[in-house]
Amino acid sequence: MDNADKPGSPGGAVWRRARAALQALPEGFAGLWRRLRHNWRLKLGALLLAVVLWLFISMDDTVIGQRTLRAPLKVEGLGSQQVVSGVPDAVEVRLSGPAHRVGALNPSGVDAVLDLRGVTGAFEQTVRVFPPQGINLISVRPSEIWGSVETLVEQPVPVEVALVGEPPDDVQLEARALPSAVVVSGPESQVAQVARVLAPLRPGGAVSTVPVYAVDEAGLPVPEVQVQPAEVELSVDAAPVLYTRRVPVVLRPLSLPSLEVRSATLSQPEALLAGSEAELAALERVRATAVVPQDVGPGQHTLEVALELPEGVTALELPRLEVALAAKAPSGPPPERAP
Repeated sequence: MDNADKPGSPGGAVWRRARAALQALPEGFAGLWRRLRHNWRLKLGALLLAVVLWLFISMDDTVIGQRTLRAPLKVEGLGSQQVVSGVPDAVEVRLSGPAHRVGALNPSGVDAVLDLRGVTGAFEQTVRVFPPQGINLISVRPSEIWGSVETLVEQPVPVEVALVGEPPDDVQLEARALPSAVVVSGPESQVAQVARVLAPLRPGGAVSTVPVYAVDEAGLPVPEVQVQPAEVELSVDAAPVLYTRRVPVVLRPLSLPSLEVRSATLSQPEALLAGSEAELAALERVRATAVVPQDVGPGQHTLEVALELPEGVTALELPRLEVALAAKAPSGPPPERAP
């Protein structure tokens, strides 16, 4: 009989109450309790022995384990004005070694290095992995990295104001960006894709500060570039709506001291003008004067023309003047021939 079962023992009352409670349980629980209680000292000793044995085995360097983890990839050898693209943030490494050490490894404790010293342009480089001492490298994936090393460049780009939505029908909005140009910087191939920098304008406010965006020819944002400053201030003026009209152009006679005008033809007979409805209605024609460079000589030339416009009217399209010039013959009687 156990001491706990003796009537006079201190734990006797406790065991009697526990036995009574177990007898009230279903037969399955009562049987389980009896089996657990039978030889409980031997069973507890076996459990402790198993724990000690497990600790001994896990700390034994002769037990080899394997583990796969993602190690951060370090890029070395880049110049201060170089940037790399196409390189992952981490690589997958498989390691082996003493089980307790492999299991305790931290990914940051494994050095994975991509050495790009002296590399420019496209490259294919091997990843070098340096595990801790006593740990062996089984594999690394990817073992080869394909990418590109580019030079960091910067380029000034004018800011274009892009109207978002429709302005009122009776006014025309004129917006100015301050500053009028920004600096776009980044990898050379990305900066080369930047076609314009846009500042979105929403009608309604007189002055607003808006972010700017670098976009390509298709109007899509260009990644991996930075714009400085990242915001510009828009000053918006509202002006009356201007109308447009094509008006005939009359060319003033072209006279050159040492050249003869063989022909002079305008590229188009009309100019596209903009102004108020009343100002354009009063114009039947506009006169044009050829803008002749000082060094012009004989031959075929395309000249700019200047239109004589009233105040408040501007030209949206100007014709050009196609001229054929020849040297003038000397004036006076021809020289006498020698006898």
